[in-house]
Amino acid sequence: MRHLKPTSVPASLALLLLALLVAGCGGDGDDGGDDLPGTSATSSVSADATASESASGSASEPASEPPSDSGSTAPSGEDPSALACTPPDADLDLTAGTAVLDITDGPGLGSHPLSLDTGADHAYEADDGELEATFSDPAGHVLALDIEGLEACAPDAFVSIATGTGQTFIDPSHTQCVVAVTRFDATGIEGTVTCTGLSGGGEGVRIDASGTFSATS
Repeated sequence: MRHLKPTSVPASLALLLLALLVAGCGGDGDDGGDDLPGTSATSSVSADATASESASGSASEPASEPPSDSGSTAPSGEDPSALACTPPDADLDLTAGTAVLDITDGPGLGSHPLSLDTGADHAYEADDGELEATFSDPAGHVLALDIEGLEACAPDAFVSIATGTGQTFIDPSHTQCVVAVTRFDATGIEGTVTCTGLSGGGEGVRIDASGTFSATS
């Protein structure tokens, strides 16, 4: 039997085949890798276009206007409390009421609840616009108001305060106390009083006081 000898491949041919094989694999890798960047770029352009359309739509919408305040009853620049002060055309008798007198400096310090003193004058006279009301308690604290003048809503008022210590402080010149009427009509009156440095209770003795009052017909 004849034995065949193995055929040897020249070294130059082996190197050529290896080079072709390597070149073929490299080409496939480049082709496969080119698809991914192209896809990413397309997605980025699409996202930018969507964002641009959204921004354009938001800018074209008109800004909402704040709701108008239709519940306001007082014209601009007018004090709303003035609308509640409409003095009656006829005389008015006050039959019940309360007040709180706060003495913050001087004799009788403290907060004192008072009631309308039915034994004193407490009426409104429409002809001259004068209103008198006195509030007191059993301990001797007294707040007496005499609102004078034709403009009862911004009154020129005489105020007298008794501190429960046997001392009475008055404002004879109508300059040490301020009375503000917050409501006045045919049903009654409400307001506040503030006094600073009120004198009359003795040599060099003064008080600071404030309070609220309310009386009905």
